[in-house]
Amino acid sequence: YLSLMNMGDKADQLTGASTSIARTVQRHELRPDKEGTGAVGAIDLPVKRGVSLRPGANHIRLEGLRGPLTAGDKFTLRLTFAEAKAVDVTVFVEDHGKQHD
Repeated sequence: YLSLMNMGDKADQLTGASTSIARTVQRHELRPDKEGTGAVGAIDLPVKRGVSLRPGANHIRLEGLRGPLTAGDKFTLRLTFAEAKAVDVTVFVEDHGKQHD
């Protein structure tokens, strides 16, 4: 999970993500009016505000993994935005049972 901060002067959106370790990367949002989550076209990034992608909220889901992920592994995830340039981030795989604040 990760946090994004829009430091630009206008609103932006996370419009896509990709990685070589999965067939697709989907953006999902929590849908309180419906059961569970659902894919979304974009995640809004308000000006000078942060957005957290985490369990039980908006998040990114890797679909069609090309192999197993093990705690300690790392991989590159490319984030694409409507306004800003694409950003490559390093994702560190942690133990599934580990809890975060």
